[in-house]
Amino acid sequence: IGFSAGGNVVGTFINVIQGKDFFPSDYIPDEIDSTDDSISCAAMIYPALSFRNNVPMLFCLFNDDEVRDESRRETLLELTDLYKNISSQDVPQFIAYGTKDRMVGMDETLNYISHAIASGCDVTYLEATGKDHNFSQDVYMEQYLEWVNDRISRH
Repeated sequence: IGFSAGGNVVGTFINVIQGKDFFPSDYIPDEIDSTDDSISCAAMIYPALSFRNNVPMLFCLFNDDEVRDESRRETLLELTDLYKNISSQDVPQFIAYGTKDRMVGMDETLNYISHAIASGCDVTYLEATGKDHNFSQDVYMEQYLEWVNDRISRH
């Protein structure tokens, strides 16, 4: 489970990183590198699934010269637009978002959800009507716990 930027970490892991080898060519793998990195489910609460609505967030991830360069910035935005990188069809996902989220933007979350579902992902989402970013857990906790308990009982 991840909240806001942590939601981005979760989304990036399940769609971009999980199951892939990003080691340099001269890296010598050891025992820990053979550990399975698959997960049974993922949850993202008011996640940042794209940085198009908040470009300054890119400065947290990339060199400032790259972000300031217009053509390179567009490449970085493409790279971090998770809806363009969906590969998480085997990971059930729970997403809660606020309809008034001015921080990460509801449109980017809806874009991700629609692309994930169209790609065959199992996505359960909760629309927190009228809520901005960082809404309280009473908005989503009951539905989230039901969802995660259902996933656990299937294993």
